[in-house]
Amino acid sequence: YEITTRLVGSEMCIRDSTKVVNNGKITVLRGLMLLENSAFTSLFIDNQQAKMGLENITISESATLDNDYGTIQIINPIGGIWEYSGVGGTLNVSNTPNSNEQFSVKGFNIIAKNSSNIAVSNGIIEDDMNLGLNKGNLSFTYLNANIKVLEAMGKLDIVNVIGSVDVTATAGEVSIYSTLSDNTKEKPNKEISKYFNGISHLSVNTSNANVYIGQLDIDTISFTINKGVAVLNELYGKNITPVSYTHLRAHETRSNL
Repeated sequence: YEITTRLVGSEMCIRDSTKVVNNGKITVLRGLMLLENSAFTSLFIDNQQAKMGLENITISESATLDNDYGTIQIINPIGGIWEYSGVGGTLNVSNTPNSNEQFSVKGFNIIAKNSSNIAVSNGIIEDDMNLGLNKGNLSFTYLNANIKVLEAMGKLDIVNVIGSVDVTATAGEVSIYSTLSDNTKEKPNKEISKYFNGISHLSVNTSNANVYIGQLDIDTISFTINKGVAVLNELYGKNITPVSYTHLRAHETRSNL
């Protein structure tokens, strides 16, 4: 069956669905919407200046989220390919609070502009994670994913990631690092320590941007820095190759950036 909901300036909660919904279509205008413990073949959400919470939502095919100056919080998304398009809004995606289990989806693609704020943490993305950001903040922490980012005049933080990272940035700030020390990596029974050396390949191409890369043990790195400042600190890898650069500084602390 299908769910089609249009909410204007009100509150609504849908939870504990007993069967899979083939197609869900939800429009929220300046209201509050909670969607919990439900399953969809496909889901479409149009959020206009509203607050929306999604928790334990299973997607077998795809979920499409349009967010204009609203707030969407997703807790423990399950399966499927998630597509997000936002203008000046906020998106937070994370695992269940106080849980050691990461959320797991097939794919997550994000396009955000006009000072959007995006944060994704504690998850596994099976396919490539593609992201476009224009004038906003983008944060990824404790993810297992292959991340590709195209950023313009924004702020990007990638912290404790397993997989590969490919970043192209213009006139912004880029930080890619691990919060774990080398001593932590050597300690037994520290599952979290795998994030210290989880990036297999890192590619950074920036223009007029400030870049910090640090505390990483990686296989290969390549970077092109044009008219910006790059700080490289505590990097350990098989092949570290600067393609071209201006104003490159190595072995400094992040506070120097």
